[in-house]
Amino acid sequence: MICATELLDGANFEYQEFVEYIQTEEINASERGAILKALSRCQSTECGKWNLVHTHAGIHEGKVAGLLTQAGAEIALVSRYRDGETRLTARATRASTKNGIHLGEMMKSLTSKLGGEGGGHDGAAGWSGKSDRIAAESAFINQLANQKRVENES
Repeated sequence: MICATELLDGANFEYQEFVEYIQTEEINASERGAILKALSRCQSTECGKWNLVHTHAGIHEGKVAGLLTQAGAEIALVSRYRDGETRLTARATRASTKNGIHLGEMMKSLTSKLGGEGGGHDGAAGWSGKSDRIAAESAFINQLANQKRVENES
């Protein structure tokens, strides 16, 4: 596993661009701090043929997941547990969806294992339910590890 700073090294990611994005976004200082805290907790894991960067956040899960794919993650997973409910938010790069990832189908499949509700598009999807956060993350990671990669020649 690598931390977020190692992920950014060598990625097609401009730190100054990121700082400007965070500064110009319509969020308050508390929200900005929560996003930065979520980014500081990132872990990069090889799941079968895929690179997954995952973390947990209290707010702005979609924004955090989007930032992770912009920073070089093939697939980003951000979890949140609040008021007895877990929510998973995932994003995938266009290259990943062309190579076989469909996050909406993966999240929908989680409902048969964990209950709850899930779905979305190939590159952006979510799931929510009463499952423990770690159990939900583990189920997603297991599913991703078993997802075949189809290499496109385009």
